[in-house]
Amino acid sequence: GGGFGVEPVMGSRSTLVSAGFGGHGGRTLRAGDTVALGEAEGSAGPEHGRHAVVWLETVLSRRELRVTPGAHAGLFPGDSADALARARFTVSRRCDRVGVRLEGAAVPGPADAGGMDSEPTETGGVQVTGDGGPIVLGVDRPTTGGYPVIACVIAADLPALAMLRPGDVVRFAWVGRAEARAAWGELTKALDGLIPARGGGEGSR
Repeated sequence: GGGFGVEPVMGSRSTLVSAGFGGHGGRTLRAGDTVALGEAEGSAGPEHGRHAVVWLETVLSRRELRVTPGAHAGLFPGDSADALARARFTVSRRCDRVGVRLEGAAVPGPADAGGMDSEPTETGGVQVTGDGGPIVLGVDRPTTGGYPVIACVIAADLPALAMLRPGDVVRFAWVGRAEARAAWGELTKALDGLIPARGGGEGSR
């Protein structure tokens, strides 16, 4: 309930491994490491625990990631969007918080993709490499990138994206902006329901 008892860096207790700071010594955990737990600010009863388990088993176990068109969707051949939605991809061992590389069917890319300039990236962006392999950018993504972006994982599915492991099989499903916004509203409401009350009445902040 109190998170991890590590020193916050820029308001976060997460780890930026590529830069070597934050979290537990700025590195990945190793066998034998001990990490302290923080002190919970509220009292989480059994009911909160059950809700949390249900949330973990549903939201974080999603293996169908919902996407909206990316910045370069219009540059891809007409069959690329269907190819992305039809295929089942396997998470490569080459995956981390920078990006999740997927293996499987190739997604046809733009004919002139090699001549694209680098542009700012966004978390959840689905890049397509020269060989047609998708890479889904994570929270530690580079600030710029040169691969064309066919789609972007909606905000509500980013937690599920972060939990993917090598060997997992995932699919993509196209959705509209209205559905993406509704899914985000449902997610934030569910998360609010998992936060224990800090004194006072139920749901107080």
